[in-house]
Amino acid sequence: MKILIVTPTPVFPTTGGNRARVLECLKTLESLGHEVHLLHIEREKGDVAAMREHLGERFHAIAYRRPAAEKRRVYVQRLLRRVGSNQGYQWGLDDWWPEGADEQVRALHQHHRFDAVLVEYIFLSRALNLFEDSVLKVIDTHDVFGDRYKMYLSQGMVPQWYSTSKRNEARALKRADAVIAIQRHEAAYYQQLGARRVVVVGHSVELAPSAPRIAGKRLFYLGADNPINVRSMVWFLDNVWPLVRRECADVECDIAGTICQALESREDLNFLGRVDDIAAAYEKASVVINPMLFGTGLKIKTIEALGMARPVVTTAVGAA
Repeated sequence: MKILIVTPTPVFPTTGGNRARVLECLKTLESLGHEVHLLHIEREKGDVAAMREHLGERFHAIAYRRPAAEKRRVYVQRLLRRVGSNQGYQWGLDDWWPEGADEQVRALHQHHRFDAVLVEYIFLSRALNLFEDSVLKVIDTHDVFGDRYKMYLSQGMVPQWYSTSKRNEARALKRADAVIAIQRHEAAYYQQLGARRVVVVGHSVELAPSAPRIAGKRLFYLGADNPINVRSMVWFLDNVWPLVRRECADVECDIAGTICQALESREDLNFLGRVDDIAAAYEKASVVINPMLFGTGLKIKTIEALGMARPVVTTAVGAA
């Protein structure tokens, strides 16, 4: 089959779990013998050279031109929040669809004639309407977005990123012939919203050979600088790390990924920044930590650590 993946997040550099998810999907479909194209809607900047090196002429990009709907929504959100309405944290379903993208997607399909299109996240589901019924249409959901803002408010945080109404989430799902859920309980939720067909596809990682226990006492955390990761890691450093050091004065903690940019520098932590050889970083760890406090979807950093044959200490949320 000739398959088009439409994604708002790049696959390189692979600095977050969502990027790893899209890259694994891409590689899996390629390994099955399909001709896979990637269309990057550039809400997030990526390594274009690396993506072109991997995909060649199968890589396509659309510059993100902020749509009028998004601009209007931002104004309305400010007014609603000013009067104390939580609806000021909600987006319309297609508010993040870039200006002028319809014509570019149609032209790309006209040239390549795709057999299937897979859209990452519901907020790009408008792309599915641009393909005729003979094309298989799939949404890889990643996360639940219906009233997602409530999750942040419950933690005393200002809601971030994307949240919409459950009615809009249902509209998005009905645009697809099939919906991919990353967890079984999320699949049940999508079925209740009226999705035509739901399948559960977790996250696959390459399994490292079983490794001997590492001498020493070294914790390791790898994460992107999104608000949930930052909030969770600050909680760990304030509440758990002092207890660990009280019991093991010689323990070390390595922190890697773009989250290093969002945490205060401290002498009792080793900030590694972006690491190119992730396997080597995991190999040095006695224990991998994932102090995730809240979130939906699958905690890919937990899966990756287990795949690297490392013991993991995490919260109930991180283990879900």
